[in-house]
Amino acid sequence: MFSDFNKLQKDCEAFNNTWDPRRLFEGNALLRRLVRIGVFVEDRMKPDYVLGLRTEDYLERRLQSQVFKLGLAKSIHHARVLIRQKDIRFTTQLSSYQISLCMSHKKHRTGSGRNVFREGCPSPFGGGRPGRVKRRNAKRGGLNTKMIQIAAATLKVPFEKVLIIEMATDKTANTTESGTDICGHAVKKACEKLLAGIQPHMDQCNGDYTKARALMSAWMAKVPLQASEVVSIERKAHGLPDHDHPYFTSGAACVLVEVDCWTGEHKLTSVDIVMDVGDSINPAVDIGQIEGGFMQGYGLATSEELEYDNAGRITNGSISGYKIPTVHMVPKHFRVKLLENGRNYPGQIYRSKGIGEPPLLLATAVHSALRMAIDSYRGKFDFIRLDSPLTAKRILAACQEK
Repeated sequence: MFSDFNKLQKDCEAFNNTWDPRRLFEGNALLRRLVRIGVFVEDRMKPDYVLGLRTEDYLERRLQSQVFKLGLAKSIHHARVLIRQKDIRFTTQLSSYQISLCMSHKKHRTGSGRNVFREGCPSPFGGGRPGRVKRRNAKRGGLNTKMIQIAAATLKVPFEKVLIIEMATDKTANTTESGTDICGHAVKKACEKLLAGIQPHMDQCNGDYTKARALMSAWMAKVPLQASEVVSIERKAHGLPDHDHPYFTSGAACVLVEVDCWTGEHKLTSVDIVMDVGDSINPAVDIGQIEGGFMQGYGLATSEELEYDNAGRITNGSISGYKIPTVHMVPKHFRVKLLENGRNYPGQIYRSKGIGEPPLLLATAVHSALRMAIDSYRGKFDFIRLDSPLTAKRILAACQEK
């Protein structure tokens, strides 16, 4: 046992000294132009996502994995780094939200309106679908929070002075887009229009336009205290390509799983994620979105499965039957990092990127890690069919397959 361990340790040390994340990446994805849904993707930043995942305890994890296999009837294996890209336009088309995507070939378009009441509280009502940041099913990326930030920064007022009114077609009847990266432009333009009309009255009140006196002066002068704006982003004006996709939100994930090959149960031990979100408007919101999106994808990859009887009726249509990720399934070590100096696009608001659905795809790394753990237990690395979700029943059957 100890001789095996010593040999294993030497092998791992030799591997660690020569391990190059770029070489690992080249084995899993092409550095050249990739084709996604008929579009050429040019993103030379992808190796940086892999480099961002290089952790100091990589050798320690690898040794723990091998020792665990030698000593117990379980198998633990480090997942390969997986690169996943999600195009924002394509993502929105596939989503089931009330706001559908409608873009021209050259433009993104959205609408926004702003009211400023005489009490001094700007009240935005935007064209996007309001979102909440939650661990599950919060795929709008904190739209309201970011719209408040943009409005407050443009109007130079405290955040608490900005109120969000529920979306309704009597306020913004002809808008389409629902993401922060495009709705933010409409918010900013509308606020700038308001500010231009109110500025002379602000100057008379020492620049503090939140005072009732300043707004009363503007109101008496027949200055509009409501503004609407429709924004289109021209591709060529910002040096963007002519195809339909202005940018891609990319990232990399590295996971560690533990599999009990006697029962089929598994445990997600650690997750490391690097995501390129451009210049984040709200890093806390984006990190929470990435965590929630990954956990939703984790559920789709391992536990969420609809079951039917012979008549085609769903038999597990309840909270007790349909298993979604819960708090105890969140890994103990969950590290999310936003890529520094990412590839930003000037056409987006503050050079940020959408962060709705892309993190969900990174959870496919869990499926790959489980497959590697099963193969390690079997002692074979041939092809076996592993349908998703990889439930305990499927994992146990795969471990017993000869």
